[in-house]
Amino acid sequence: SEKAIQLYSPITEVLDQNIVVIKQIQQNMMHNKVRENTELLLKFRDNILKASNTMNNINGIMKQMPPLPAQVNTQLANSFLPSKS
Repeated sequence: SEKAIQLYSPITEVLDQNIVVIKQIQQNMMHNKVRENTELLLKFRDNILKASNTMNNINGIMKQMPPLPAQVNTQLANSFLPSKS
């Protein structure tokens, strides 16, 4: 339905962005451009957190779902990624 599309579009947008980010990370690794991945990893992390937070704040069917089996380990990610600017 139109309401569902509107409700879930922020989540699908960031997940679609992460598909592009992962492909770019892969390309950088294949071309030994690993340092270029720092900003991409930040974007990936932020997108995952944004999707997770959005899902947690959606009422209705999302509230009936069990929690995701894995969570983002922000402490680990923050230990090697720079903080948000």
